[in-house]
Formats: sequence, C-alpha cells, structure tokens
Amino acid sequence: MLFGWVLWAPSIFNLITAATLSTMTSFILLAVPLFLFMGQILQRSGMGEAMIRAAHLLAGPLRGSLAVGVIVRCSLMGAMVGSVGAGIMTAGSVALEPVLKRGYDLRLALGSIVAAGAWRS
Repeated sequence: MLFGWVLWAPSIFNLITAATLSTMTSFILLAVPLFLFMGQILQRSGMGEAMIRAAHLLAGPLRGSLAVGVIVRCSLMGAMVGSVGAGIMTAGSVALEPVLKRGYDLRLALGSIVAAGAWRS
C-alpha cells in the first residue's frame, strides 16, 4: 500500500477498493464453493472411487494406467468446472485417496492431479 501511495498518489486506495469489490461480487465465483461441495459428495459417497476404477480399467494394461486414468478423469472434471482452483480441488478431493491407496508416490499423484485438473477447454 505504501509503495502504491508513493508511486500513484492517494487515489490508489480508491482503485484497490473498487477492484476488490468487483472481484468479490463476481457472479462466476458463486459456483466455486458448490463445486467443492460436489467433490466432497463424490468422495464420501464412493462414486469417486468408482470413477477412478473405471478410468483405470479403460486405460488398460499400460504401465502407470492408474495415473493415466486419473489424468483423463481429472481433465474431464477440470473442463466441466471451468475454474482452475475449483477443478483442482474437486479432482484432488476425489482422486488423491484412491491413488495413494494403490501405492503411488505422493509427488506423482499430486503432480498428475494438479496438471490434469488445471486443464480447461
């Protein structure tokens, strides 16, 4: 704030307030908590595990087929959600636990989820 005041004068405080208000009242941000809620429902109901299992079976006998299935599933979820943060959180809450149960390294699991969840069409 001090840096902005020195460079742009006191009018910077009005600009910061207006930008913050317009961002926080954005209609798009209304859907983010609902997508996070959807991810928790999928995870707790067992549907997330079923989706990961189906993606794993579709990837077939490939080496790392579970990671490939997670990437496909998280890419689809990221495309549906449309928000990078909500896509990663929704995909991560559903896919992380089943991948870790099957013995994957934490860094590999998180990397594939984050990379695929950030994909948007």
